[in-house]
Amino acid sequence: MRADLRHQVVLGLVGGVLFVTVLGLSVGGCVVVSSGVAGSMGMWDDRVKATVTDSIDHVAGKPLWVETGNGEIEVVKSEGAQVRVTAELTAKDKVRLEGAKLSLVRDADGKLRVSVLWPDGKRKPYEGAGMRVEIPDVASMELKTGNGRIRTANFSGALVAETSNGEIEVTDHDGTVKADTSNGAILLRNVGNVVADTSNGAIEVSLRDDATGPVKMDSSNGALSLTVGKAFVGTIKADTSNGGVLATCARASKVTVKKTSAEIVYGSATVEYGKGEESVLDTSNGTVTINEH
Repeated sequence: MRADLRHQVVLGLVGGVLFVTVLGLSVGGCVVVSSGVAGSMGMWDDRVKATVTDSIDHVAGKPLWVETGNGEIEVVKSEGAQVRVTAELTAKDKVRLEGAKLSLVRDADGKLRVSVLWPDGKRKPYEGAGMRVEIPDVASMELKTGNGRIRTANFSGALVAETSNGEIEVTDHDGTVKADTSNGAILLRNVGNVVADTSNGAIEVSLRDDATGPVKMDSSNGALSLTVGKAFVGTIKADTSNGGVLATCARASKVTVKKTSAEIVYGSATVEYGKGEESVLDTSNGTVTINEH
């Protein structure tokens, strides 16, 4: 495994506020950015930043696990025989930054675990690491962050994506997706069966043509949109406490509505696509749209 580090100093005055930026270089190290801002109260933000890269030999067909307490996660399809990870570290001070280590560890079963090891085994408030993982393939993925968005595209297998505060975006995924965020939108395009939950945000799901269902979508405050493919089966139950339901479902065997106005169904609807597991779409505040490819 290998890591890289660079170095620079920048002084400036913006809006009457002095700022200092230091980028430190050390051979075999990481890009370190140390910044402080003197405001009108004379307080300094002494957090420092670093960009660290590392790599490990790729093993085809194995699971990937990525966890960071605070920061975004992006997993990108790559070519070659290596897995490359870039971490944008933010620490309380230079001492803690230098003590933080990017960890790429492979379990006995081949699962690759990517994380940051913080000094004393604890990440302090406002510290974190944004992660970018470049990998040729995975058998499955678990992506977890306490605060930040999650993005991935063009993979397969079961995917679990969890963040406490941030958007989740998954594109062209051949497999099931479980997406959970406390505050943010969920956007899943051309994916397999789905469980998606957000406390505050819209959810948009477009299934692959070979995805049979079911789909579970729940938002405490946000619109829901589901597009099903030709292989989808089962009953969809849609409900909103404050909004409308629009169901454009020509292939459905039966559509039952609670109350309609033109094409819009207010309150709830049931859409049947033959025998299969039940799908549930539920929002406390927002419209629900059901479409077909």
